[in-house]
Amino acid sequence: MSVTENPALIAPTDVDTKIWRFMDFTKFVSMLEESGLFFARLDRLGDPFEGSLPLAESSEGRRLVTDWGS
Repeated sequence: MSVTENPALIAPTDVDTKIWRFMDFTKFVSMLEESGLFFARLDRLGDPFEGSLPLAESSEGRRLVTDWGS
């Protein structure tokens, strides 16, 4: 699979540009103490479609598209 550049993305000219992520202090301390990162569960992000597949990518969607095209 090849990588396609997103025309809406303006890449920094300096490859050493720092990326900032703001978090509350307690999460930061926890990250240091646990020596790890925290990842929220998908069902806790508030977006009901987060992590879901478009219908055409699911097995049911493929079946529907295949049946429809016949």
